[in-house]
Amino acid sequence: DKEIRYLVLSKTINGNSFYDIEISSKTQKGKRRTPVRTIIDARKHFYISRIHGEKRRTLAKAASILKVNIESPQGVFRQRWTTPDRWPHRHLWLWDSCFHALAYTFIDKKLAEDSLLSVIDTQQKGGFIPHIGRPDGNFSNITQPPLLSWASYKVYQQTKNKAFLKKMYPKLKAYLFWCLRSRDKNHNGLQEWARSDESGMDNSSRFNSGCSFDAIDFSSILANDLACLYSISREIENTESKLKRNVQKINKKIQQYLWNKKEGFFFDRYFNGTFSKSKTACGFLPLFSGSATEQQAEYLIEHLLAKNEFHTPFPVPSESIDSPTFDNNMWRGPVWLNYNYFIIEGLKQYGFKDIAETLRKKTLREVEKWYRKEGTIFEFYDPFGKLSPRCIPRKDTYGAIKEFGWSAALYIALFLNQ
Repeated sequence: DKEIRYLVLSKTINGNSFYDIEISSKTQKGKRRTPVRTIIDARKHFYISRIHGEKRRTLAKAASILKVNIESPQGVFRQRWTTPDRWPHRHLWLWDSCFHALAYTFIDKKLAEDSLLSVIDTQQKGGFIPHIGRPDGNFSNITQPPLLSWASYKVYQQTKNKAFLKKMYPKLKAYLFWCLRSRDKNHNGLQEWARSDESGMDNSSRFNSGCSFDAIDFSSILANDLACLYSISREIENTESKLKRNVQKINKKIQQYLWNKKEGFFFDRYFNGTFSKSKTACGFLPLFSGSATEQQAEYLIEHLLAKNEFHTPFPVPSESIDSPTFDNNMWRGPVWLNYNYFIIEGLKQYGFKDIAETLRKKTLREVEKWYRKEGTIFEFYDPFGKLSPRCIPRKDTYGAIKEFGWSAALYIALFLNQ
């Protein structure tokens, strides 16, 4: 009988030490011991297969960053909550919390649930959820990309805790229907951002002329979140066909109205019917949401692999390098791990598994490289792989945020191929 051996990285809530533990799946008599999953859950262990050297050190750093950014229950937050970093993003942020939860499922499943429940603690009448939440109840008046249903479903796939889904479901539904009602100024079934920072892409060239456009990222992410909410409704035996119809409607409109046939790419579309000239990584999000047709997906792959567009030494730049507004400043060119994660997931959905795997490995290697050189994990990275993130422009200053939560979380998720 072949033994199954596991390396366990013990990352407890009360300590910083890591321990190597080898666990045999069978006794000498061939009888299975206590399930490894039970052991891991009981000890709050984050486990992976054999790993050594640079990868091990980077993974340990990522887990350490996530631990540092955990806050205890306080004020409006009835359970633990998380922050992107200690400064300047020291409060709870909506989509950051969703990315954090992905990694916490491999460290502490209850914490993964807590981080999302705390976002729900900020929900207002009508379903609105602010992009920033503070313990004292001082919330922002804009939202962020709707990823809560997706994150909740991803957490559930690891925990199988239907009680968590049942608690989240009515809140998630109220929020998504708020998005449908409140972020469609021209009433055409596609979504628009209220402000650039609502999109999370604060200084993207997409917003050089304001926000009066149907947004490819908002529409795609909303379609995906509605699809995840539909999956949740089925899991809790409360299937709502209306959700599925909403997804189909948005997907059809994305295919028809946000696809630029001349360019073979998805763009934001202004209210007058013209397309934005900003060719950004947002154009790949219909892969993540399943909104693109098979033919559209083939065209997107051509752009993704074009060296004069998105196939940089470290892909995927947030804006195509042949764009007249490309600039290695925050959301105008640098690579962000959340968009790489979206794109990797989308590629896998459409059957481009080899391309997805190549991008996954490149992403991991780049994070490891700069951790080796700089000793931290950054907010964003140089698409050419040359400039330290400490030196990349960030709006009117320099330097990507270090010890950044979602980069750490997504490094873990990508490492585990989750």
